[in-house]
Parts: sequence; structure tokens; C-alpha cells
Amino acid sequence: MALTRMVSLGSVAAAILYPVLVICQVGTQYFLVGGNYIVFSILLALFVIFNHRTNIKRILTGTENKLSFSKK
Repeated sequence: MALTRMVSLGSVAAAILYPVLVICQVGTQYFLVGGNYIVFSILLALFVIFNHRTNIKRILTGTENKLSFSKK
């Protein structure tokens, strides 16, 4: 988000990264038996991406609003 100033792109990137980080945590105290946590993280990522589908279309077309830190 800091590089592109697009909140939706940051949200989608975090959603994609979340299952990857969960898979890297296999064997720690946060891993549930049977891979339920991994399945949950993948479903959660898909849900976030699905909800951001219009934002993704705007990002691809270049019309997505950017976050501005300056005063108007």
C-alpha cells in the first residue's frame, strides 16, 4: 500500500500473503490438526479477493483511487 497508495491493492496483497505465511507456520503452536487453519486461510483469502473484484478491475484499468496524504 505504501508503494502504490492503493488501499485495495494492499488488502488483496495481504489476503494473498496470509495463506503463504500460514503454510510457513506448519508445526508451530498456531497450526490446527488436520490442516484446518490452512484451509480457513485459503478460504478467507478467496473471500477477500472476491469482495475486491471491482477494485481489481479498476486497478487493471488504471482508474482506482489513490490515497492522498496532502491537504486540499
